[in-house]
Amino acid sequence: MRGFRWGYWSYPNPPWVWPPSPVDLYSQPFDSYSEGTCENFSVLDQRLADDEDLRENIIVSLYDDPRIPRSDKERITVEVQEKVARLSGVVRYRQSKLQAYLDALAVVGVTDVHNEIKLAELV
Repeated sequence: MRGFRWGYWSYPNPPWVWPPSPVDLYSQPFDSYSEGTCENFSVLDQRLADDEDLRENIIVSLYDDPRIPRSDKERITVEVQEKVARLSGVVRYRQSKLQAYLDALAVVGVTDVHNEIKLAELV
């Protein structure tokens, strides 16, 4: 990966001229991302992310979500194979199960989520 094109900025190559020459866009050291602009760089993320990256991104997404209690976050197991996530574990609240599914589905590059999280039986 050599970099992205963020609009028409010519950083880091002065002088600052408008409109910049296409040759000057991020020529050193970050060459432009040839398949699009900043609006669709997630296409590149989907191609470059491997299963372990996706697993880490899902875990970060779960731990960043304030709607899931910490006790439930620690009980959720995440596995990813061929960009398909599998969530398992036992949580106390129905909301945790739903939010974990939505958080995993929102991670860029995940194609499907199998939610195998079970609800604990409260005594």
